[in-house]
Amino acid sequence: MLKTKRLQCCSVDMVLVSHMMNRAGSSSILIIRLGVYASDPVYWYMKMHDGQKNKHGKLNNHAEIKNIKLQSGCCVKILVSASCIIFRRIDFKNSMINKNMKAIGFLLERTIIGDIDKFHTINLKWDNDFCYVAAVEHKLMNRWLGWLKEANISAKIIMPDVLALPFSLGKFSAVKLSNEWLIRNSQLSGFSISSEILAKILDSKFSLAHVNTFSSSGNDAINWQSTQYCDVLRIMAENIDYCNANFLCGKYNHFSSLEMNGLTIFRTAFLCLILSAAVCLNYWFDRYKIARDIDVLNRVSQEFYANTFPVDNENRNNTGHFNDYIEHYRDIESSANFIDLFYMTSPVIDSIDSNVNSVSFNKDARIMSYNISVDESNTVELKLKEASNKLNGVVLNQVSNDSNSHDVIFKYAP
Repeated sequence: MLKTKRLQCCSVDMVLVSHMMNRAGSSSILIIRLGVYASDPVYWYMKMHDGQKNKHGKLNNHAEIKNIKLQSGCCVKILVSASCIIFRRIDFKNSMINKNMKAIGFLLERTIIGDIDKFHTINLKWDNDFCYVAAVEHKLMNRWLGWLKEANISAKIIMPDVLALPFSLGKFSAVKLSNEWLIRNSQLSGFSISSEILAKILDSKFSLAHVNTFSSSGNDAINWQSTQYCDVLRIMAENIDYCNANFLCGKYNHFSSLEMNGLTIFRTAFLCLILSAAVCLNYWFDRYKIARDIDVLNRVSQEFYANTFPVDNENRNNTGHFNDYIEHYRDIESSANFIDLFYMTSPVIDSIDSNVNSVSFNKDARIMSYNISVDESNTVELKLKEASNKLNGVVLNQVSNDSNSHDVIFKYAP
């Protein structure tokens, strides 16, 4: 019956774990694209994993973010406008610098106008002699995090929107949101500009560049037609996982998502299961150790009792024989013991400024003798006289030798 109940419990646990894994794999993803200013529109796209149709929308400003209906366990990823984000490649000769953000910040400050302490810098990619970084002002990070806090939303990542665009070597990728063009010009950089400025750039320096516009019309530089914002966000949602950029690091690491999504619930339940098993095993092991120690203690005590009071079945009821047991125990207790006598006499020897040449112990005579060497005999005799008054049950004698040595003798009092 007990085995059947255990199998049923295991079956229930497996069903629960399977349910959690399925739930973790079916959690939805919400992508929110934030602007720089409070009046900028906010775009959002919810990618569903349970067979439902994906959702999207456009909000007038950040104050309407709270109107987005989040599903349970939804993973929130934030895209921010690249118009105020700085992308740089930093070259250095010392390979120890590549992961030192303070040193990288100092090198980055040479390429920007402003105080680097006002920027939050992240390392996008590094090698032995170079690294790619992205920097954004702290005031913008605090502004975006403040908007999310007002909407009671916890984000998993915050990254530049241009890095969520697809990228092909040697080609640009460009999409348009409102009157702003988002352009990814390399694997780890991009920029955001207005339509008017883009037209001038394409007419001059980048006129021969290959550009993926994701447009349903022609590729004329001036008359590019933008796709609908929902298609732009869909493209970003499909490519957002291919870049590991995340501004929620360093001093902003504690702002990362704290919501319990399905995967987190599964991990928590799994860790609780392991912890419960560890506690049970530890409890059983402790009980085993206690039982083992009790058994050892019983055997030792029985051996001690057998040595101290040998069993005599014939005379165990004899009162005189019992008295012999008592006398035998007292003899053992009163017999000279090296450890006890050494412990009692060593403080006396330590109080004398002397060198101990040898120590002898005679158990039968119940004597311990120290042979010491000192410079002044009078001092030794005085200190020994003071110490003898403090000893209890031990008689102290001192004998001077011809070799400028002294024998200090301790003997149990009769």
